[in-house]
Amino acid sequence: MEQKTTKKRPIVKKVERVSFLVKTKGYKETFNTIDKAQAQFDILRKRAIKNQTPVKIQIYEITKGKPQELVDEVNISESYYEED
Repeated sequence: MEQKTTKKRPIVKKVERVSFLVKTKGYKETFNTIDKAQAQFDILRKRAIKNQTPVKIQIYEITKGKPQELVDEVNISESYYEED
């Protein structure tokens, strides 16, 4: 005998957790929003320009079942500081 119930369990969708990784040489930090990650990205870029050091700064989007996707990247090289 099967019992029939009138109660139905609601379908709960799992919220996919997304985080953003800001990465450069010797520095790596994750943020839960793109705005915070972009703000840190800008701080690191301004610091590199001020110190005139060549650097590569990247922002990755990390989702649970997917590999990292590159969101933004900047390369500040020696040629950036050379004057014409």
